[in-house]
Amino acid sequence: ISSFPQARYKQQLEKLAESYHLLPSGSSRHHLEISTIFAVHSVKQFLKKDGDFAIILPKVIFQGDHHNDFRLSKFSSTSPMKVSNSWNLENVQPLFSRPTCVIFGTQNEKSPGIPNTIQCNDFTGNPEEILTSKISSLTLSKIGNKSAFVSNVTSSNVQSYYLPLFKQGADLMPRTAVMIDIIGNKSAKTPSIKTANLEITNNKNKKPYNKFNFSGTIESKYIFSTLKSELLIPFAVGDFMLAALPVEINNNNFKILTESELAVNDNHNAVKWFKEIDKILANNNKKLSDWLTRRNKLVDQTNIGSKYTVLFGGGGKNVCAAVVNTSVKPQFINDQTLYQFNCDNENEAMYVCGMLNSDPINNVIKDHQPSGDFGEQHVHKLPLNFIPKFNPNDQYHNKLVIEAKKLSKKMIAKCKSDSYFLDTNTPLHIRRKKVLQLLDEDSNTLNKLAKNIMT
Repeated sequence: ISSFPQARYKQQLEKLAESYHLLPSGSSRHHLEISTIFAVHSVKQFLKKDGDFAIILPKVIFQGDHHNDFRLSKFSSTSPMKVSNSWNLENVQPLFSRPTCVIFGTQNEKSPGIPNTIQCNDFTGNPEEILTSKISSLTLSKIGNKSAFVSNVTSSNVQSYYLPLFKQGADLMPRTAVMIDIIGNKSAKTPSIKTANLEITNNKNKKPYNKFNFSGTIESKYIFSTLKSELLIPFAVGDFMLAALPVEINNNNFKILTESELAVNDNHNAVKWFKEIDKILANNNKKLSDWLTRRNKLVDQTNIGSKYTVLFGGGGKNVCAAVVNTSVKPQFINDQTLYQFNCDNENEAMYVCGMLNSDPINNVIKDHQPSGDFGEQHVHKLPLNFIPKFNPNDQYHNKLVIEAKKLSKKMIAKCKSDSYFLDTNTPLHIRRKKVLQLLDEDSNTLNKLAKNIMT
């Protein structure tokens, strides 16, 4: 329902979700979906006692973060829905535009909820012809604070050392108001800047922000470097982008400055630049700080003076990570499309990067990834549950560092000789797939080491 922000029924749906204890928490709160609310409400309101139901739902209910509370049966105190079994229709084509399932059950006031294991009938084929089916079982699997109904139960005995250390980047939005190019002397104390050409021509920018085009001057201390996920491939990244932000570094932390705080130090160019942006944003009842302060993702970025940063993307079928040197100027600020971990130990950074890019990590999280039109998607921080803390005295850890450095060196050299891999005109998933094909044989040793470390 996020596609209909002005819909009159949005608040009603949120109230229903809250009443059934299905209101997502954290970042998933922004992805409230009607399907499970509809299901539990319909059983309560319209089904007679002991009546049977069969409800067609998106298959994402089995893995999606925003359906976590549904899988945990948190609705059971307010709705008499009792789920007994399901159908998987993902491989029935043509059918619906999204992977689909059917859940079956009864109105049962005595023991509502979803059992930890349910039978699933997997159908395959053309619905206008003969379908084949296979009976399987789906079991509730929990990794950290995430859950999924899976056919192969996955568990992790690893203490999630890196899970709290990786932070999602800030909402550097709107892109056309934040991302900039420097005109002329790049080392000037007060350079001339304009909206980045890449964002002016970026057809992903939504109205009315896609029409923004700013130009002016600004004090260089308010220019930062950043990176978006489209410039991240396994073991390598593209050139940093530049962002103009009302931010300063205070006690090794980022601080977002108000207009009056900017004016105190006679930063009249910055005051004028950000005032002009807020003037335009005011036409849509917005201001730049609305994005920068969202969920404190900017000020929560820690260890910002560290030399090395491990970056990986939260979306896509496979985990994709790289190590970058962020001790260079201008200061790096992470964007919301990436997760980051900062440290001063290059070997630890390469160890984490190598583990994230390994096949064993990607394989173990597959059942916990929701599926879309192009297969699994939305990695988020799930793989961090399987990476033990780096131990410089562990031979497997040190050998994996050596392999990760080899792969990183090869991929960085390949990007310098062939611009294809970092060309954003080619879809990201295609470029990343090419990288995995290129590194396939070279990754065998790293994959064996990662498997040993995980077990």
